[in-house]
Amino acid sequence: MNVAKLLPFLAALPSAALAGPYGPFDPAENNVFSLSSCESVEDVQQVYPPLGSIDLARTGDEARLHLTLAGNEHYEAQVFAGAAPRGQRVNVNVPAADSNDVRIDGAVCDDLNGDGASDFVVALWLHGNGLGARFYDRLIALSAGDSYRFWVLQTMDPSREDFVRFSAAQPIVMVTQEWVHQNERNGGPASYFVFDLWSFSGGGEVVEASSLDRRFPKWVRYTNVPSSRPAPLSDADKRRLRSAPQQPIEAVPSPRI
Repeated sequence: MNVAKLLPFLAALPSAALAGPYGPFDPAENNVFSLSSCESVEDVQQVYPPLGSIDLARTGDEARLHLTLAGNEHYEAQVFAGAAPRGQRVNVNVPAADSNDVRIDGAVCDDLNGDGASDFVVALWLHGNGLGARFYDRLIALSAGDSYRFWVLQTMDPSREDFVRFSAAQPIVMVTQEWVHQNERNGGPASYFVFDLWSFSGGGEVVEASSLDRRFPKWVRYTNVPSSRPAPLSDADKRRLRSAPQQPIEAVPSPRI
């Protein structure tokens, strides 16, 4: 494989671990569930059209996610089993600046919903500077019978440590990180990271799952002293600052032939 060609499309290293300075868990906790990373099974093509494409799969698995940067504003995604498609090709809209700037920052290929088939979670960088450079869209491809459903969910600082299990009886859940800012006369400006939990159904859906742990949604205030301590906010304040968690967006079939 030509690594020099691969780097503009696939990041060499994952982002900082979620258990870092700002995170939902205390450093002593160990809830991370070990999942398989994706292997790149086909070289990137930097040709127009398309601007770039790559296949991602778990080692030894027939199922693979084919991801194409089809334009500066969107990807196309489709799952195959060998040469046979497992469902339709879908559009995934991500504001990419140009083909030399596009980056996948970590990808998981594993069974997330417990039906025995491989699922895929790929972090797509949204671009930006400073704090804005920490925002990503997660493309999630979940098996649903003989097909796959695709979802997009935004997060910050994605890593494999976002996938946790609190007990053997509970499902694998994924943590997302959201930025919330207030600028009020009385309370003054303040910013928070809000952490939510999501699980994966056998029907190929991404399901809000913060009720699995009483600490979630967990709010951590952004200050010059990083911590994982919950912010001293009332439930009313939390509802005022954020009416509801973000909702996963299901990707739609691509019209391109």
